[in-house]
Amino acid sequence: VTGNFSSQITLDPSEGICFGPVSDPTGATGAFFRIFSGDRSAKWYGVKGSGDDTAAMQAAANNIGFAGGTLYFPPGAYSYTSINMPTGVIFRGAASFATTLVSTNLSNDTIIMAGDNIIRDVQFNSTGPRTGGRTVWMQGNNCLVENYEAYNYFLFCDAQTAAGAGVT
Repeated sequence: VTGNFSSQITLDPSEGICFGPVSDPTGATGAFFRIFSGDRSAKWYGVKGSGDDTAAMQAAANNIGFAGGTLYFPPGAYSYTSINMPTGVIFRGAASFATTLVSTNLSNDTIIMAGDNIIRDVQFNSTGPRTGGRTVWMQGNNCLVENYEAYNYFLFCDAQTAAGAGVT
């Protein structure tokens, strides 16, 4: 597509949805856009499932946060320190026995839900026994965690507000 898409490219540094051509990676003269329907794959944003995926996971959540939507994590284990989920973002795994979110942060909050968030079909684990902090902090309204398994947690879930918060 021709035109100035530099602002969209700036908002998507991992090139999950849009990227500039080799001749102009800034997108000032045009861009390519991924055509898809349904969930966005975490792999599109550079989440690898090996090593620390914090930066890629946060970039994906931020990108999806502009319009809302679902970030799908294929089967595997994804390590992170702390993730702030913007309003309207959903994390979905393949199944609670197939997709594991592994926290390397053993003493502080690890996933902070801003509001209108869902996490489903994942296993929560950590690299060792947690000594403090919440695995999931439902900071905003209408947050839900469902179809999950949780291991090695200090305080699994806490809701700042009771409006619409739930764990099933």
